[in-house]
Amino acid sequence: MRVHEVTDRVVHSSVGRRAFAMLASTFTLAALACGGEEAADPPTGPGPGPTSVSLKVMTATTGTNLDGDGYTVSIDGGATQSIGVNETKTLTLSVAGAHSVLLGGVAANCSVGGSNPRTANVSSGATVEVAFSVTCAAMAVIQVSTATTGTALDPDGYTFSIDGGAAQSIGASETKSVTLGTTGNHTVQLAGLSVNCSVNGSNPKSVMVSSGTPATAAFAVVCIGIPAPVTGKIAFETDRTGNFEVFVMNPDGTNPVNLTNHSSLDFEPAWSPDGSKIAFVSRRTGSDEIYVMNPDGSGVTKLTSTLGTDRAPAWSPDGSKIVWESKRDGNDEIYVMNANGTGQTNLTKHFADDSHPAWSPDGQKIAFHSNRDSNKGYEVYVMNPDGSGVVNLTNHAADFDARPAWSPDGSKIAFVSSRDGNLEIYVMNSNGTGQTRLTNHPELESYPEWSPDGSSIAFRSDRTGNVEIYTMNADGSGLVNRTSNSATDCHPSWKGSGGSSIMPPSPVMQDVVVIFGPARSLSAQMVAEKACLGE
Repeated sequence: MRVHEVTDRVVHSSVGRRAFAMLASTFTLAALACGGEEAADPPTGPGPGPTSVSLKVMTATTGTNLDGDGYTVSIDGGATQSIGVNETKTLTLSVAGAHSVLLGGVAANCSVGGSNPRTANVSSGATVEVAFSVTCAAMAVIQVSTATTGTALDPDGYTFSIDGGAAQSIGASETKSVTLGTTGNHTVQLAGLSVNCSVNGSNPKSVMVSSGTPATAAFAVVCIGIPAPVTGKIAFETDRTGNFEVFVMNPDGTNPVNLTNHSSLDFEPAWSPDGSKIAFVSRRTGSDEIYVMNPDGSGVTKLTSTLGTDRAPAWSPDGSKIVWESKRDGNDEIYVMNANGTGQTNLTKHFADDSHPAWSPDGQKIAFHSNRDSNKGYEVYVMNPDGSGVVNLTNHAADFDARPAWSPDGSKIAFVSSRDGNLEIYVMNSNGTGQTRLTNHPELESYPEWSPDGSSIAFRSDRTGNVEIYTMNADGSGLVNRTSNSATDCHPSWKGSGGSSIMPPSPVMQDVVVIFGPARSLSAQMVAEKACLGE
């Protein structure tokens, strides 16, 4: 039964009417005792939540080269928010108390004054300010640049490092700016160059960096084509043991073996066409004489015995004869003898100096250099094997055209010339036409010698500041340092290069002889040529 039904029944009875009146009077008195106010309804919504707090972060940046992308700010190690170099940002926090405020993303040339991070005590209902003062100085910048010329450029570019730090990539011709944390002297090194490319000038470079003005580390790189493959062995003379000896090594310079192992000077080796003998010069009896030995250094036999100087042996294509230069008559003359030392004969018989003979692969000509033309310096000549029919091939006003070397097919002659101010390697046709420069470096280049297949030329170069043996392609590209040793490396002679052009190449026929000796600072071109012999 509902309440209003009960009330209705009570009101409509006589007894009920009296009782209801009394009850109503009672409620009225109670209401008057309470001031006549009605009772308030109870609250129906949620209770009050926690009070939020605010933190105001301010940045003020002065100086030069201000940070272009501004900074970041983080509270208590949380997520970062961006803030400008001169900006005020109000952050809302959920909890009052002590909070850590960190300003991040500050450039290397900028510094924050005071502590960072710093603590802010935030209370309810108040906004706390945290101000960061940042000062930026002029940046210390190095501009690293590369400029690459030549052929077969390095396809993947290079790398550079500063003060031995992490490598950074850079293109073959590109400039990159690096901002440093400190001024002063810094070292920049270029690396990752292909074998056919080299840096002209110093590497690494020392660079002085000051504030405000970028310092420059510029690298000039020259690439000279991909080198042709070389195989077999290289015989050479070196003073790396403290005395000049004839060694043999792999074409890449590994596994050197001493062949002569003698206390006297041994130099100018020359392979026989079949690779069974090596002729060389030795001073073991007191004067320079021609010797022969087996390829392993055994069977040393003396062929000449005079008071004069005997040097520069070269084999005939069939291996039956040896030509050489001799001073036994008071001046340099070209002589020939049988391979066993008999039948020694003067071919040139001229009062001038005739030197450095080279037999053509077909056996029909002997090239040599001479100063017999009084109005010229040294020139390259050819003559018949009996000394007749002398012809000037170079016929140039240069002081020094010399050191001829026949290509294996007899169509070309490599030689040395001073016509451009210093000694360089040139090549010409066998009749003297088409004289073309192959090397181009301010340091001395000399003693060209062809590979047995005619694809490469070995030669002596001073371009590293030390006398080394290099090889290059027959067109002058693909330059490679084959010795890279602190000793003096000079006078290459490639096994098989003195033989007949119809001889097929084989592993036995693909060795190279290289001569090494200490260079001296001498002025005359001819004397400078002989400097690698320790003269």
